[in-house]
Amino acid sequence: MKTIITGHVDSLSKRFYQPLKKHSHLLIVGNHTNQIASDERTKVLAPKHWQEQIHSVFSAHACDHIVYFLNRPEEGPSQMDEVGKLVQILDAATTYQVKKIIIVSSANEFEQEINQESRIRSTCLELCSLYKQQFHLPLTVLHIPFLFSSASQHHYLHHTLTQLITENEIHLDGTPHESISFLAQIDLAILIERLLLEPEREVSHLEVPGKTRLTIEEFAQVLQNKRPEAKIYLSGMPWIKTPPADPDPAFQAFRWSPQLDVRDEIDLAMEQIEKTATKHRTTILEYWQSLRKNHTTWFIALEMVLGYLLMSYLSTVASGLVPFRTIDFRLVFVVFIAASHGHKAGISAAVFAQLALFLDYAALEMDWRLLLYNVANWIPFALYLLIGSTLGFLRDQHRTTETNLTEENESWADRYVFLNERYSELMNSKLQIEKKVISSQENFARLFSTLRKLEEAEPARYFHEALHSIEELLQNHSLSFYHLTNNSMVAYRITASTAVQNQIPEKLTISNFALLQKAASKNEGWMNKTKKAGEPVYLYPIILDEQSTILFVIHDVPFDQLNAYQENLFKLTGILLSSSIHHLYQSTEKEFVSSLPQIVTMEAMQSGIAKERISQ
Repeated sequence: MKTIITGHVDSLSKRFYQPLKKHSHLLIVGNHTNQIASDERTKVLAPKHWQEQIHSVFSAHACDHIVYFLNRPEEGPSQMDEVGKLVQILDAATTYQVKKIIIVSSANEFEQEINQESRIRSTCLELCSLYKQQFHLPLTVLHIPFLFSSASQHHYLHHTLTQLITENEIHLDGTPHESISFLAQIDLAILIERLLLEPEREVSHLEVPGKTRLTIEEFAQVLQNKRPEAKIYLSGMPWIKTPPADPDPAFQAFRWSPQLDVRDEIDLAMEQIEKTATKHRTTILEYWQSLRKNHTTWFIALEMVLGYLLMSYLSTVASGLVPFRTIDFRLVFVVFIAASHGHKAGISAAVFAQLALFLDYAALEMDWRLLLYNVANWIPFALYLLIGSTLGFLRDQHRTTETNLTEENESWADRYVFLNERYSELMNSKLQIEKKVISSQENFARLFSTLRKLEEAEPARYFHEALHSIEELLQNHSLSFYHLTNNSMVAYRITASTAVQNQIPEKLTISNFALLQKAASKNEGWMNKTKKAGEPVYLYPIILDEQSTILFVIHDVPFDQLNAYQENLFKLTGILLSSSIHHLYQSTEKEFVSSLPQIVTMEAMQSGIAKERISQ
């Protein structure tokens, strides 16, 4: 599965792409994607005029899905070619028949929004609706509130916090009681992932809620608590209208709800901004250090050459001054280089010092054989080498420790985000478990109620009463009963739920009757594990005798009920029905059989015609 993510993606952080990379290969197309690096599951394209080459991009990279980000006014003004870009994306989606296209747009309406900005956005949304109707594009529009991420810089929260930190003063737009909603990028990514994993679910648009909804006054108070010394002013002028906070029922089908609270991310975002602001305050010393870091080898070589010349000069000058004769400037040179640059530089400096010492001996006209064979003359040479290698090794060890500590310190931010996400997932799992426990208790109560209703039902109304009772028990309205006779391969409908009465067939073709008999003998139902279209999800056979079989069928199941718990509940319901129907069949056989649809076969029709002719 391959997904193209394009449009205004400059505000998206690396964490946004992590959930999407689990099930899909990503192709990120945009002009501001420097912070995103290509890897085995992500490819980044940043052509200068990509909108003119969009069809070539689609033809070269066959994709299944498209995620397109429209410009959001809170992050910057729209460009003049915004509509043209969207048209090219929709044309490409139509031409290459993508399985799903998701358009992400802002849900915020600004009171002082420029007319042209408003027209561009409304035109884009009308285009999406037009293409969806005319070309039947599998298109979903997501209307989202303010996005935020501690690892991204191009969004409203980052701009606000940057002004707060750098200027220690901020002017917030809006009246005190206007509300703004914040949605984490990672939450949006999870929602998009769920939408892409189920492209067959038709959802035209979604008003995506944020985890945190604050009034302007509450938001100002949160900022004031983070920076008590800062001055925060409210403009008092109407600024924004946000959509209702009630979540769409469709989110329950995708098992999605926002998890990250913006108040938990502000501290981390402020820390990142302060680090960035500190980096930009460059002094001459920092510039020199940066230059040395980028050209380490050349600077070390230059320092060694300059140090060698200075050492030679000081040694010559010190030889005529009595107080300095006890100082070995060659040793000072070795210590300085080794302590500054490490093991390799220290040994190189020791070689330079040995060379300088040898030249000094040569200047004194000492015979090289005396220098070589007198072991006492070796001591300075060995000492330079020993001190250079020892200090250099200690320096390298210290540098390695410092690098490891720095990397560990930088990883704390990612660890915090990771732990925060895990905590949110655990809290969500806890809520789900509590709901399941409560649901189990309710299901046992409903099961008892269903059993009582089945026992009290009259034979003529049995299947209608059973249908309504089981709908309440299973929380499902796509149920039906079928009657299979004479080991035929066709079952005829007895009754069905009102919601699916006009959608399911009157006759159900059974491809394998022996499989039904085997399932019935083991008190097991049949489940459509191959997900074949047109076939029911669950089917439970109840064999009355050699001539008659009742089929209990579930035609469709919501996504959140596709689990082992619901499957076991279905089997239990099938066993309950089987016991009830057998009991009713044994006690009122004729009355019960009369409630079943009477199937007139070709042989019975011919026999009836023959009897009528004889009587005439």
